[in-house]
Amino acid sequence: MRRRYPVSRRDEHPLAPWFNGLDNLHGEIDRWFDEFSRGIPALEYFRVGSPRVEIVETDDNVIVNAELPGIEAKDVDVRIFPREVRIKAEKKREEQFEDDRQYRSERYYGSMSRTVALPAEIDPDRASASFKNGILKLTLPKISPADTGKRLIIED
Repeated sequence: MRRRYPVSRRDEHPLAPWFNGLDNLHGEIDRWFDEFSRGIPALEYFRVGSPRVEIVETDDNVIVNAELPGIEAKDVDVRIFPREVRIKAEKKREEQFEDDRQYRSERYYGSMSRTVALPAEIDPDRASASFKNGILKLTLPKISPADTGKRLIIED
């Protein structure tokens, strides 16, 4: 959703309701685009509040690296399922500016999330994670063909 970064106090201006209406319209357009872009990889990549990821499949693991700049490890929540990973994080504003003196801010603050489909089925119980320099690295061991089930012998 669009955040307001006023150069001057709009609330005191006679056109404040009109400006606020434009802010609301912009927020609605952002919401529509977010809903439309969910699940479309080419559009998902450019969503605000959606961390960028790279996925690598090796013989034994699926490795997911997610960019989470400016976020601390304690503000990251990762949920692992056999065929997908859900990453949620919260980026908090480091400093507040007094008297609306901030001229421009293009940085993103708030919550972000991303659900990533995995190329192979993984074992959530053996997964591991590390976080260094704003990069979340998930190492997700794949389920081997021997782990896909036990053959049941049918008795006559």
